[in-house]
Amino acid sequence: MTELITTQKLGAHSSLAVEADYGRDRVSGSLVSWKGIAIYGKYFLCSKSSLAIRGEAYHYPQGYTTGVVFHNPTFKELTVTCQYDPLSFMIHRLDFRDDFANGPALVGPNSDAATRSSQPTLLLSAVVTF
Repeated sequence: MTELITTQKLGAHSSLAVEADYGRDRVSGSLVSWKGIAIYGKYFLCSKSSLAIRGEAYHYPQGYTTGVVFHNPTFKELTVTCQYDPLSFMIHRLDFRDDFANGPALVGPNSDAATRSSQPTLLLSAVVTF
């Protein structure tokens, strides 16, 4: 697997990062591969709060890495994050994320089977670092 990451500060209050991945493996004698790209942007509103957005795309033609089987699977996601750090050791986040697939790959709330191609998620978290 190869992973390349680059980050760039875009002034005093913002930054941008790009991450690219490529992997290969041999399964039952066949060569399988996958690739992905992510773009992250973050803007600091003040010293204690920020807004961030992240978009990702992940493609694996053989369906090897997740076990989801449909023709030429591709996943994409978009996440928007509001972050507030009230203390130096405490992080509060509100994330909205939506995952997308080009086929039935995501499990719905009332099913054990992958029947959906979109899945929104809302997450509120508090993290304490030490």
